[in-house]
Amino acid sequence: MHRAPRGTLCLTTALARHGLTDIIPPSIDIALPRGSRVPTLRKTIDVHVFARETFDLGREEPAVGDKLSVGIYSPERTLIDIIRLRHREGPDVAWEGLRRWLARKGSKPAALLVMAKHFHGAERPVRDALDIVL
Repeated sequence: MHRAPRGTLCLTTALARHGLTDIIPPSIDIALPRGSRVPTLRKTIDVHVFARETFDLGREEPAVGDKLSVGIYSPERTLIDIIRLRHREGPDVAWEGLRRWLARKGSKPAALLVMAKHFHGAERPVRDALDIVL
């Protein structure tokens, strides 16, 4: 993450990391805030540009080793992005991820809806996805 210090694991990569899919992503999905310089990276990395205003929402930075941390979106943020971008990721990926998340102890659909309100046009699709899955 030296070339993209704000880089954040997202979409199917984050979904897999959180155990919400069995898909092995063919490439690593990295989000950068809009307006950032997009570095030249390996072909196995897909860079996605997300709105600067919401970029840090649900972003975590767990430590990896002694002096390195990697940004990753929370399961809730990841689900919202997967649902928002289901035309790209596939609705079956979104619904399965949501089903798995709902089956976890402590999952709160209301919290998912509250977070979705921060993303333009996301609340309705998230609400509809919850209706489909529940």
